[in-house]
Amino acid sequence: MNNHTKDRLKILHSSGIEECLTVCNRIIDWIDSVPLWIVGIPLFAVNFGLFFYMGEGCTFEIIDQWEESLLNYVLTAKHVFGDGADVFPELLGGVGASGMEPSDLLALPLYYFLEPLTAFLVQYGFVFLCGFFGMYACMKELTASSILAVAMAGCFCMQPLYSIYGLSEYGIPLILYAFICLHKSKKLPLAFFLTTLFGLCSHMVYTGYAVLCFWALALIVLILQKKN
Repeated sequence: MNNHTKDRLKILHSSGIEECLTVCNRIIDWIDSVPLWIVGIPLFAVNFGLFFYMGEGCTFEIIDQWEESLLNYVLTAKHVFGDGADVFPELLGGVGASGMEPSDLLALPLYYFLEPLTAFLVQYGFVFLCGFFGMYACMKELTASSILAVAMAGCFCMQPLYSIYGLSEYGIPLILYAFICLHKSKKLPLAFFLTTLFGLCSHMVYTGYAVLCFWALALIVLILQKKN
């Protein structure tokens, strides 16, 4: 094989690689432009379908604060929506209602109308979806990449976080997305709704003060930037 033939083969080989790379880039760009948030629905179905199917026979690898926080919901729902008692006699000879406040206020009706396991699964599923869609929206807003957004959202919602605390952990991306929307003056009704939702479904002591500090620091920085 002479040198001329070798050069022609090199050119054909390099052009073929370039064409393959171009096609791959086009495919990736097309996928990146597609709203991949829909992936959250089958991801939810795969994770929770088995739980709902097995019912009391299912086992949770994620160890939540069952011994204390679950009773906060069960007993508070029982007495607040039931007899309205200020003291819960089921624990320690009587515990004041103020000492049994649950983290996720919007989940209380679930524990009144449903069995504790079913209520927990519904609450867990809700915060799971909020974690996925919150992270997806946040990363999509920051990077404009659907692929990166769905990858980060899938990893985030699959973490062994404490779902019994509502949106205290799973809702962090939601509240960050709300802040970004408020900062950019876009989707304001949605931003105010997400902020209210986070406040009602999270524990103030657990992550609430950290979120408030972040908002305060962000506001101070914005005020200083306006002055300058």
